[in-house]
Amino acid sequence: MFHPSTLLVSAGLSFWLAQHVRRRKATPGSATFVWLLVAIGTWCLCGAGHWAAGSLEAKLAWSRGQYFAIASVPALSLTFALQFAGLPWVTWARTIAFIWTIPVLTVIACLTNAWHGALWSSVTLGPAGRAIYEHGWWFWIAAGHAYVLMLAGTLVIARALRRSPMPYRGQFVALLAGAVLPWGGNLVYVTGLLPIEGLDLTPLMFAASG
Repeated sequence: MFHPSTLLVSAGLSFWLAQHVRRRKATPGSATFVWLLVAIGTWCLCGAGHWAAGSLEAKLAWSRGQYFAIASVPALSLTFALQFAGLPWVTWARTIAFIWTIPVLTVIACLTNAWHGALWSSVTLGPAGRAIYEHGWWFWIAAGHAYVLMLAGTLVIARALRRSPMPYRGQFVALLAGAVLPWGGNLVYVTGLLPIEGLDLTPLMFAASG
């Protein structure tokens, strides 16, 4: 049986790690990694609130807060990978536009979903009081874009791993493992393979990745 305290512990761990990483300002991408951990922690915290909320309206309010993090995490992950690998085009305007346009539109779609249903075509409470989301057409665009960002970040780390000197390869192996881990949790949620309906393991996997 899943308990929301698992998400609360993951949120606390992510926020604690963010505070720890803040002290390593000289490390490439450290500021972005701090924001990534904060977003992961927010995702977990709002996920715990969503899981514990009793009414559909309360669950939707938590879900809206959650989507600020859901939309940001893949974008921050790729940005961090580019910065850590030392690739100069992370600062190019077209790169920033490619990374952030869809996440910004996704947050807007979430906040205005009641008018168009593009993100969730319907939301109902299941027999156990869990929110069941029927995904709209924009959800699949946002999900596809997130997968592209995560795949790009994984490839950037893999390429840097191959080219890095031997003493630094341990760092890149850890980053590569951390980049791959959330894929599994999100795929299980999107494909509906979890035995607990409505449970999304993605924030837990991102917390473990952090």
